[in-house]
This record gives sequence, C-alpha cells and structure tokens, in this order.
Amino acid sequence: MHLNDHALVIILTKLAKAHPNRVYLTLTLSAINVHNIKTRTVHADTTSISVTGEFDQIDEDRDSLDITYGYSKEHRP
Repeated sequence: MHLNDHALVIILTKLAKAHPNRVYLTLTLSAINVHNIKTRTVHADTTSISVTGEFDQIDEDRDSLDITYGYSKEHRP
C-alpha cells in the first residue's frame, strides 16, 4: 500500500475506531518490554497540539512548526 490521501484516511479511521489512547498505551508497553526498560511508575503525558490555518514554510529542511501561542488544557478534567 502506498501512503497517499486514501491510505491516510483508512489509517486515521482505523486509529480513531481503535481509540488512540489504547493504541498509545499498547505501543508504550510494547516499547518498554522490547527494550527491557525498568519502571516503577509511569507518567502519561496528554499534551496535544492543534494547528489551524495556513502557514509559510520558511525552512524546507525542517518539518516542524514553532508554536508560539496556544490555550491551556488545565481547565479540562
């Protein structure tokens, strides 16, 4: 399968149906087991990023965004 718009829609639909938190937990636990990481406690970071609108890509060698403004999630449970 090639990664195109259609394939991305299928992947994201399956991810949503599988509940992203469960997928993240499964991947995390698998990485802990595969790499034999010793843990006494686990911290789940629920940081999220949401970007809307258009932007100019200044540096073509860099795929990341510098997010300089946002809203806190602290008011959410």
